[in-house]
Amino acid sequence: MLAPPKKLNKAVMLVLAFILIVLVVCAAALLILYRHNMTIQNPEIEKQPNNIYSRTLRISADYDYDPYTFYDNNSIPSGHDVELIYELADKMGYNVELSLMPWSEALASVKNRSADLVLTAAYSSKESSDLLLSIPLVNDQFVAFGTTPYTQIGELYGKRLAVLEGTGCISAL
Repeated sequence: MLAPPKKLNKAVMLVLAFILIVLVVCAAALLILYRHNMTIQNPEIEKQPNNIYSRTLRISADYDYDPYTFYDNNSIPSGHDVELIYELADKMGYNVELSLMPWSEALASVKNRSADLVLTAAYSSKESSDLLLSIPLVNDQFVAFGTTPYTQIGELYGKRLAVLEGTGCISAL
């Protein structure tokens, strides 16, 4: 059996090495670009309080409960619950005075009545025994976030949904 020409082997190896280098450089560039986009990404809050009403709702929340409540890169309160409470207060005709703080201080502010309510209460019975808590209308509390409006729960059929592990939302099947 004849050995393949050395020039052909050398040319093939150079082409393969070049392709490998290009792939590595492209992968590195994509990773750098992805990381750069993640670090500069600053979620913009879409809903702001109107604060044109005669009544004010004083609200406290955990300052580090991303994605529900947190300070954005501009030190402005942001998150799903922040926008939700701004919308609800506007619908009810209330100004919003929102203070983000450590969770223990947020609970204390409601207990000592320097705040009217606390957002995103991940609570234990011990620390929330003095609080009047909201009650879900169904067995499990759930929140849906998205860009498509819906009016009935049945419209979510066939959609991909996130649920909390260990709750009744997940079928035991």
